[in-house]
Amino acid sequence: MSVLLSVLVAVLAAYILIYYSLFKGARFNSNVTLKGKTTIVTGLIALGRTEDVFGMAFGVNNLGHFLLTLLMLDHLKQAEFSRVVNVSTLLHRLGSVDFNLLNTQKDVVIGQLSWHAFRAYATANCVMCSLSMNSKLPGSVTCYSLHPGVIAAEIGRV
Repeated sequence: MSVLLSVLVAVLAAYILIYYSLFKGARFNSNVTLKGKTTIVTGLIALGRTEDVFGMAFGVNNLGHFLLTLLMLDHLKQAEFSRVVNVSTLLHRLGSVDFNLLNTQKDVVIGQLSWHAFRAYATANCVMCSLSMNSKLPGSVTCYSLHPGVIAAEIGRV
């Protein structure tokens, strides 16, 4: 299996765990196997709400990464040195988050595509999770948030 395919499989597995942990009320240990139907919820275009009434986009892009790190924390602490790397975006420089909107019916909460929602997504996407976790973890576990770079690809071509 190629390195890229291995990474994609790992990312897909992480998103499945995030989805089931946040949105199906399940909590997982390291021996879990997922069977049956799964739903993949991806970031900015995720509509709806979590069971905790947060917007799906906020849940997937922020709470999910935080939860996944917490679920793995015992294993991370056992290693001599562990790194948590959240792949994020440089777009966080464009945004701002109004935390008063998190429990309201405003568009930033339910994940509708609007400039306000995009700015909140761009700011909070993984960067805050990494900063928060880094300040709370023991010295053997560190958190990073990175932008993977930009490439010339036709992924956005219609």
